[in-house]
Amino acid sequence: MKKSYWPILLLIALVSIFFSCQKEFSIEVGDTLPNTLGRGNAGQCLPLTVGGTYFMGKDLGDTNFIEVQVAVNTIGAYTISTETINGYSFSGTGTFSDTGRVLVRLAGTGTPAAA
Repeated sequence: MKKSYWPILLLIALVSIFFSCQKEFSIEVGDTLPNTLGRGNAGQCLPLTVGGTYFMGKDLGDTNFIEVQVAVNTIGAYTISTETINGYSFSGTGTFSDTGRVLVRLAGTGTPAAA
């Protein structure tokens, strides 16, 4: 009799999706950050707009950006950044002056390593 692993794989996938866009835990202050990024259909973080063209071996410039929706619960300074994947990443800093949903533009930096 074959043992089925699909229930375990399904559980791992669901747990991964649930925790993929959770608020970041800050060790420095021992608390969660008050603002959250927008989520896609399956719970993943998604940009609302992707700007620019991306060519292997060509540095990103001013036209390379993503815009993400942020639910702002607390006003104040922010820093948002992505991991570097395929040689490039996105980041932005600023100050939230009001609460509610806000579009934030993150500038792209780096050089795509592959097409």
